Amino acid sequence: MLLVAIVAVTTFAQSHAGQRTLTRLGLVGPAQRYTELAFVGAQHLPTQLQRSLTEVHLPFTITNREGRAQRYGWTIVKRTGTTTTRQLAIGAMSLRDGQQAYLDPEVAVSCTASETRIDIRLTSGEVIDFVVQCTGRASPAAVKTVARVTPAQARSKTGTDR
Repeated sequence: MLLVAIVAVTTFAQSHAGQRTLTRLGLVGPAQRYTELAFVGAQHLPTQLQRSLTEVHLPFTITNREGRAQRYGWTIVKRTGTTTTRQLAIGAMSLRDGQQAYLDPEVAVSCTASETRIDIRLTSGEVIDFVVQCTGRASPAAVKTVARVTPAQARSKTGTDR
């Protein structure tokens, strides 16, 4: 009899009505809602770039955990120093709750200072970035680190949107 009562209470607690009741009683908090922004294969992002124009792939994912469909605008910007910024790419997409998008924009970057920061920003406020050191000439090792990661490698759930 005790086992039947435990199963019944556990089943109720997992239902929508049970979750509302537990939240009202203060036994559980509301579900966390968030957006996830991440580089894919971050270990393959360049650490050095030449001062001349270089094409760089910047694969990243956006995952919607907001509890509802969401439209995401994104930009990729280059920052040097504290105030100089230059937009390199821009895009937008809509995602259902729980949906993940894989994007692999290719941007042309030229280093103009000793250090350059590349940001990927969402209009919802999330930001990821990385820093590259600028070299006087091409570095074969740096160029080789700019690897293209395929959607299959990223285990993506949707296609790209450029």
